[in-house]
This record gives sequence, C-alpha cells and structure tokens, in this order.
Amino acid sequence: MYQFRRDPQTGAAMVNNNEELFGKLPEKTLVEEIVAFLASELPQTAEVVFPFGLGGHLDHRAVAQVSKRLPDVRHRYADYPYILAAFEELLLQEAWQPIPRPLSEQALAAWQAAVLCYRSQLSGLWQEENDVLLALRNYLAGGGGRLWARK
Repeated sequence: MYQFRRDPQTGAAMVNNNEELFGKLPEKTLVEEIVAFLASELPQTAEVVFPFGLGGHLDHRAVAQVSKRLPDVRHRYADYPYILAAFEELLLQEAWQPIPRPLSEQALAAWQAAVLCYRSQLSGLWQEENDVLLALRNYLAGGGGRLWARK
C-alpha cells in the first residue's frame, strides 16, 4: 500500500502504484513550496546536499528539481538503491565528479538507522532488517555512498 501525499482538494492519494510512482511528474506547486521554504528558512551559509534524482522516483525527482532552482548547490548524492541500476546515468552528469572520501562508521550507522525508518518501503527492497544493514555496508565498501561535487 502506498502512503504518499494526498490531493488537497479531493483527498485522493497522489500515487497509487509503481507506474505512478516512477512515471508521474513532480507537482510544480510542491517544488515551488519547498524552494520557497528553503530560501526563507535556511541560513545563507547552509549547504544542503541533494539527490541526483536517479531511478525516476517521484519524490527524488521533486527534490532534484528543487536543487536546480536554488543558488550555489555544490554537492549531490547518488540515490540508493536506484544508483545500482542507473550508474551509467550518473556518469553522464558531466558537471559532477565524485569526492573520494568514504563515509565513517558513525555515518554508515546513521544512514542504516534512517533507512530502517521507512518501513513501508523496506519490504519491496529487502527481506529483513539485516539485509538492509548488509546491503548498505556492501554498497559503501564497493565505492558507493560518496558525495559528488560540481566541477
């Protein structure tokens, strides 16, 4: 069961299946609201790291669109697990280069804990909790989990 945003006028779910999750365009009003919020609430010195929007997930693409409307976005990350099937897509991002600094054990543990918070999504990707922990550790060990910087 998908538990996504609802249409403010009808109350109907905005996403009802995988076709919509990966095929719909992000709502322009949502992107505009996030841009306005970040522009008004973030300190001028704040640096936000955004996803590339790989794999086509509706929410990832929405946030990637937000990043294109904000000034001075200098870092991105590859959307996991979508990067596993979209690495070539990332390589085509000519304006970006990977930063060769791996995540610390503490950062990995925080990432694993954060992923485990998304219970509704876990069943579609992994069988059990230990699979999540191992998948993220293996991804990191194989060179994933790095930031990308604007060239």
